[in-house]
Amino acid sequence: MRANPTEPILRFARDVRNLVQAFVAVRSKRVYMPSLFGHYTVNSVCNLRCSYCYVGQPEIFPQGFANPGLPLNRAKQVLSKLRQECLFLRFLGGEPTLYQGIAELARYAKEDLHYWHTSLITNGLLLARHPERYASLLEALDHITISIDRTRLDQYPREMARLERSLPVLLEHCRRHRVALTGNYTATWDELAHPEWIERAVERFSPYFASTYIMPVRLAGKTPLPLLKNSLALNRRHSVSGWEGFGYPETEEVQWYREHCDPKLKIKIDADGCLVYPCENHSYAAGSLESHTIRELWLGQPVQYPNESCMGCGKQRFRSHAMKHLGASLGIVRHIRRVGASASARHVHRVKLSELEGDSH
Repeated sequence: MRANPTEPILRFARDVRNLVQAFVAVRSKRVYMPSLFGHYTVNSVCNLRCSYCYVGQPEIFPQGFANPGLPLNRAKQVLSKLRQECLFLRFLGGEPTLYQGIAELARYAKEDLHYWHTSLITNGLLLARHPERYASLLEALDHITISIDRTRLDQYPREMARLERSLPVLLEHCRRHRVALTGNYTATWDELAHPEWIERAVERFSPYFASTYIMPVRLAGKTPLPLLKNSLALNRRHSVSGWEGFGYPETEEVQWYREHCDPKLKIKIDADGCLVYPCENHSYAAGSLESHTIRELWLGQPVQYPNESCMGCGKQRFRSHAMKHLGASLGIVRHIRRVGASASARHVHRVKLSELEGDSH
């Protein structure tokens, strides 16, 4: 089938419109907010059972660790609907490398749908053990994030030791395919109260990761303000060191959090292809992206967020802050576009991507 010569122009025009509209919408709640960041949970199947993992919570994942995800052709439909608004795509799970069609799905996203940036977050066990088997997946990605933290090191010492031994080889494969390699550290509240514990674990893996994003463990409700401040200080050292304009209020201030929350800027799609609305504190499946657009699903909800029921979790903080500061936002967008052309070692570049893509497993 012959390609339409105007298609790239129309796609670029749509992307620019969505980007500009997002800059306006983050300042005015009356303007529809395009979802620039899409996180697609391709499955809930996993080869680990980390103690903090929310996949085991039936109110969020009714099938637990048993959902294999949509067939490939239907998953592609979901990605096509996402692309109407999303510029940046992240694959997650479960464990996404266990999804049978992950390499083809990533290729489709990159080559056919032309997402600006494609990434994947993984526990790394399969990828590090046999990186040569995932060459086609690496070709289709700009960025891979390995989830590793003190909880996993304690719970799975043998698997994590094997992963650590394999990281130099994986890093070399990523360099060869021009893929950035970063880390994600899920920090428990106890760890955030003792940031030196996190520092030791992060430094252990710093030779392999361009940066590491420290994410407070996902719990429904409000992360205490002192712990959020500790996570921000850690991220400034290990992930978001270039961000000096953002800070939390001195005391708990729920209204401040509501004003800085834009849950639609980054959306999540579950393993059945349904929009998760609007966040983990109020989440339910709003409807399928196979049969609806993002706009139809979002505007069709009887309750809009944030609202008076929001307790101020602050989890959209970096994304919202970036979009309200044009210079920082454009700098990060330019950096994201260059990530795929950079080597993955810390001394070559520090990936300031996690603060926008945020939220992981």
